[in-house]
Amino acid sequence: MITLGLTGGIGTGKSTVAEAFKSLGAASISADVLAHTVMKPKSRAWRQIIQAFGREVLRPDGTIDREKLAALVFSHPRKLEQLELIVHPKVLWHISRALGKYRRNGRYRLAIVEIPLLFEIGVQDLFDYNVVVSIPKSLQRKRLKQKYSWSERTITQRIQAQWSLAAKEALADFVIDNSKSVKHTQKQVNEIWHKVV
Repeated sequence: MITLGLTGGIGTGKSTVAEAFKSLGAASISADVLAHTVMKPKSRAWRQIIQAFGREVLRPDGTIDREKLAALVFSHPRKLEQLELIVHPKVLWHISRALGKYRRNGRYRLAIVEIPLLFEIGVQDLFDYNVVVSIPKSLQRKRLKQKYSWSERTITQRIQAQWSLAAKEALADFVIDNSKSVKHTQKQVNEIWHKVV
């Protein structure tokens, strides 16, 4: 089974590309979805997050308010680092477990693993190939504004918390331009599929 690490910047359309690979028959794993799982109430990460950031990051039902937590950590780089040290190892363990399961059942020829901070945390060598989803910075800001209604300051903080797209592209095996139509994106996904599978 071929494995692809899929990354890009915030708002570049990683999930859209993951769906395009899934439509061709790929298994798909999302680090963001797994992060939700590892932060469930009463989990080890949940307890560590409360210990590190206080109960004010909780909603009344006891779940972690991700927006509140994000607002706190993205304005303090040390706190962001602290959160990543809690969450990332647990998410990577789940990724490794899921890939092992897919390999054993032999159903899939390719598995795509969506990891926003793939290069930042240095896990690119875990995969056979790495794919970066890229769009121009002006479009990235526009999409984030439309999707989240964030202030310009918040958008800048979120973008600056990740490596630049140019730095990621320089390390990628494949770059997908997701600035045009869905059809254009799917065509690029098809081309990568035929090259690697």
